[in-house]
Amino acid sequence: MEKVRTIHKSENSYTIKHYFEYSGKGFYVTNGAMKEALVLSGFEILDRRQQNYQVNVSKRCVNKLFKEMCMVH
Repeated sequence: MEKVRTIHKSENSYTIKHYFEYSGKGFYVTNGAMKEALVLSGFEILDRRQQNYQVNVSKRCVNKLFKEMCMVH
């Protein structure tokens, strides 16, 4: 996934997890695993105290995962 400067508050680790799981190449992951993957990949986290991390992921990448999810289901 691609990083951008701005943290998009409309997308978070939980929604990204579901887009990934249901994409053509995805598999089940927990929200905790997705959060850890985002941290280890160097994404900025708005507030680590939140249950679902808001990160600086590219909206284009999130939209691509969403489209893949829709094509599979």
